[in-house]
Amino acid sequence: MGNPLIQIIFMKIAVLSFTSGKAYRGVETVVHELCNRWTKREEVRVFQMGSKQEGGVRYKIEKIGTNKDWKVISSLVDNRLSRFLMVDKYHWTFFRLTVKVIRELNKWQPDIVIPINRGWQAALIRLFCWFKGVKMVVSGQAGYKDKWSLITRPNVFIALNERNARWARKYSCGVRVEVIPNGVDMKLFKPSGKKMRLDLERPIILCVAGGEPYKRVEETVRAVRRLRKGGLLLVGGNERQEKLGNELLGARFLRMKVAYGKMPDVYRAVDIFTLVSESSEAFALVYLEALASGLPVVAPDDNLRRELLGKNGIFVQDATNEKKYALKIMDAVRRGKNRPSKQWLKRFDWDKIAKKYQELFNDLIRM
Repeated sequence: MGNPLIQIIFMKIAVLSFTSGKAYRGVETVVHELCNRWTKREEVRVFQMGSKQEGGVRYKIEKIGTNKDWKVISSLVDNRLSRFLMVDKYHWTFFRLTVKVIRELNKWQPDIVIPINRGWQAALIRLFCWFKGVKMVVSGQAGYKDKWSLITRPNVFIALNERNARWARKYSCGVRVEVIPNGVDMKLFKPSGKKMRLDLERPIILCVAGGEPYKRVEETVRAVRRLRKGGLLLVGGNERQEKLGNELLGARFLRMKVAYGKMPDVYRAVDIFTLVSESSEAFALVYLEALASGLPVVAPDDNLRRELLGKNGIFVQDATNEKKYALKIMDAVRRGKNRPSKQWLKRFDWDKIAKKYQELFNDLIRM
C-alpha cells in the first residue's frame, strides 16, 4: 500500500450507464450529477446510448449502440427463465455492447470502472478489471437486485443506505461494503420559484414513479379515490395505470411525462407528494426532491423510508389498505407545507456525496 498522505490528483473514471441519454430516471440522474462533479478534477467518460444529457454536461460522453439496441433494452421481457439465464435479446444486447466498450477501455486504460447496469455488464467488466489490474466499483442503485453484482466480487460495493448495507454484507462473502447515499440538487429543488400550471382540483397529490408493479401506483390511485376532493398527478407511470386513473378519478386524474429540468416546477405546483413502492425500492431520489421542495411526504413505514425521511415523513404501515392510506394523505393535507431542517438535507448534498466517492477512489488506487 502506498503512502496514505499522498493524494491522487488525477485519475481516469469510466462509467457504463447504457440507458443514460435515453431514459431520465433516478439512476441516470445519479450518473449525471456525480460525473459532472468528478470531472472538475478527474477525467470522466460515460458510455451511454444517448448522445445528449439534460442539465449541461462537463464529462465526455462515449455513445454506444443504435436505436434498434435501445428498443430491445427498453422493452419489457416476460420470460423469467431466459432472464435468469441471461440468454434473451435483452441480455444479449448488454453482452454485445459491453464487449464493445471493453475494447475502448483497453485502449484508454482507466483507473476506476463503474458498471451501472448489472448482469452481463458487471460480469464482463469484472473479468476485464482482473486482467488489467483496474479497480471495479459497484454502486448499488438497484437495491436487492444487485445480488449478481456482489457475486462478481467488485473491489467495493456501495450501498445507498444502512438497510441495503446490512443486506449486502450478508451476501458479500468478504467484499468491502461502504455506505454513500444518493443526493439532491438543492439549488434546483427548492420551495421558491416557477410553478407549472396544472388543471387539477386542489389539493393536488403528486406521485412520480415508473410503470413497474413494485411502485404500487394503483394503490395510490385507489387511495385518492376515497378522498372527497383533490386531484392526482402521475408523472411517469404506464398506460395501464393511466387507464385506471381515468376510470376511478376521471377529471381528478392527470398523467404526464416531464423532463428532469422541469420537475422543480412540478413539485412547487402541487400540495403533497406520495410514493408507496415496495420495500425492494433501492433509494428513490424523488423523496429527497419532494422534501427539498417543501412538500409533505407520504411513504411506507419501513427502514428505508425512515432512514431517508426521518421525522419529515408521514408513514403508512399498510399501503395496500386504501382506507388507511387515504387517511395518511388527509393528514398530509392538514399539515401543509413541510420545512425539513437544513442539517437534514445537507446529508444529501451532491457535492459532499461526490467528494466521498472520490475519497474512496483515491483509497482504492493507493492499495
